Amino acid sequence: MNKGYNKYLMERLLSEEVFQGDEENEFTGGNIVVGGLKSIKIGDQIWTTENYNGIDVPVIEDADDWNELNDEDDDNVVRLTTPAMCYYNNDKSKGALYNFYAIEQLKVPNGWRVPTDNDWTKLTDYLKENDIKIKESGLNLTYDGYRFTNGNFKFIGEYGYWWSATTHGDFAADIRNLWLPDSDYLYGGYRAKSNGLSVRLVRNL
Repeated sequence: MNKGYNKYLMERLLSEEVFQGDEENEFTGGNIVVGGLKSIKIGDQIWTTENYNGIDVPVIEDADDWNELNDEDDDNVVRLTTPAMCYYNNDKSKGALYNFYAIEQLKVPNGWRVPTDNDWTKLTDYLKENDIKIKESGLNLTYDGYRFTNGNFKFIGEYGYWWSATTHGDFAADIRNLWLPDSDYLYGGYRAKSNGLSVRLVRNL
């Protein structure tokens, strides 16, 4: 992306009503900083290039405490409704993981949102149509693993998991995941809302 186009795009971004009120809007190389968040433009979407890490809900460290948030019915269906977050193995350097119930309480900057399943699909369709691999996209997706309903952590360095804001039945939600041996593409699926996953943010251009 050349400097002339960067300047044109930045002027267009700042002229959009949705950007009014943001404290910081600028280009840093090929990336954008909007409302203080490091971002990148992909198609007609703007995605953060780092996982969200705000402490907006209770931090639950102990595995038993995380597990006790769960209430199983007679059919052993987990029904966790308490918003919670954690860090992988309680190490803040490894990034924040949230259960699905925390999403509505995240204090994201104006104009940003947790992506829906349609947002993720639009992203992956654009990358596929333009023959752009995930590792070449500038999204900087990381393999931060996730936390199971029982409080155990697993798969750091192997898998990355991100919530969508789209529910999948009463007790699950749609997600995207990235697997290290096949890191060219994002895959869809769903997980129990009581799991702890990473969060990215998106906004429209």
